Amino acid sequence: MSGSKGKYKLLDLERDLPTTPEDNEVLWALAKAAKDALVDMDRLLDPFWTLQKAAAKPLFTDEDEPFEL
Repeated sequence: MSGSKGKYKLLDLERDLPTTPEDNEVLWALAKAAKDALVDMDRLLDPFWTLQKAAAKPLFTDEDEPFEL
């Protein structure tokens, strides 16, 4: 591999992956939906959540009884 340095170039998405205008519209819509989903997910967090509180919660261990329906 040492002799092949510089042989491979980075993938140029605009040149190497042709897309139609319709493809681009869908990709932009999906990117916006993903961004909106992260904002909505952030709203679900407890405003008083801290790492210390999370670390203080007990963990489930093998000593606990198995859950059954």
